[in-house]
Amino acid sequence: MRYKIVNILIPIFILVLFFSSCKKGTVVFQENFNNNSNHWDTVTLNNKLTYNKIENGKLVMSSKVDNVINLSLIRSDFLNKNISLTASITVEKFYDQDGLAGMILFADDPKFPENYLFFGVDNTNDVIISKESKNPELARIFYKQKNKSYMPGQANDFSILTNDDTIQFLLNKKMIIRIEKPKNTGNFYGFTVLDSKIIADDLIVTSE
Repeated sequence: MRYKIVNILIPIFILVLFFSSCKKGTVVFQENFNNNSNHWDTVTLNNKLTYNKIENGKLVMSSKVDNVINLSLIRSDFLNKNISLTASITVEKFYDQDGLAGMILFADDPKFPENYLFFGVDNTNDVIISKESKNPELARIFYKQKNKSYMPGQANDFSILTNDDTIQFLLNKKMIIRIEKPKNTGNFYGFTVLDSKIIADDLIVTSE
């Protein structure tokens, strides 16, 4: 009897693994920050008050100069496809009451983006999801408030799920908000700090 049960359970187990792997999708990009083969912007300015560096398998970014946004973005052609993107980020500290830290998505330029989405937190630990633009008529805050899913001082998973029409934002696998996908989005994404310091552990993108 035991032998027959095992024979029944084995194909069931294989099917579960199959459907589980299908659900997760195919990994199209994975960054562990073991080196800088993907060409993240690593800079040191103003006597190390502003810097990006890769060390010990992490991307460390800081900006301690008032009103100076520090960012490190790379290009990707899969942002406009149906994907799942997750980055693990620890916000180590804020230097100023105007501090911001998190991710930039769908930016139109790697150095001086004029239009992009921001997904991160401020110095009061409000979670913020916004569209930033040099054109005030296009700028918009979609979400800004405390969220119990955010864990201050710890590694947090910032995720998005995209399809043809919408973008879902998740924090530590908990849904926050879904927005209509902006038109004419850019192909650059990455990390940003303003009067703050972050450590990014990894980033993974899967196709859905």
